[in-house]
Amino acid sequence: IEYQAFFNPLQIANSGMTLKGRSHYWGEIWVSLSSKQIEYATLQEDVLGEMTLAGQDAPRTISVFRNGIFEPLK
Repeated sequence: IEYQAFFNPLQIANSGMTLKGRSHYWGEIWVSLSSKQIEYATLQEDVLGEMTLAGQDAPRTISVFRNGIFEPLK
């Protein structure tokens, strides 16, 4: 199963930081036809936004890319 989602709004606010931006993510999910269990999965995500730390006047542009893999333990 391939999946993808683009231009997802992202907003985080806590006591020391605010972040406003967007997230793109995509990947694959491999499902066993016999057991119907997930055998393997991937996730790639690209986040772009403006982050402001407490006490900081101007926001900083951040860009984060991450990979995730779900697989059985050996």
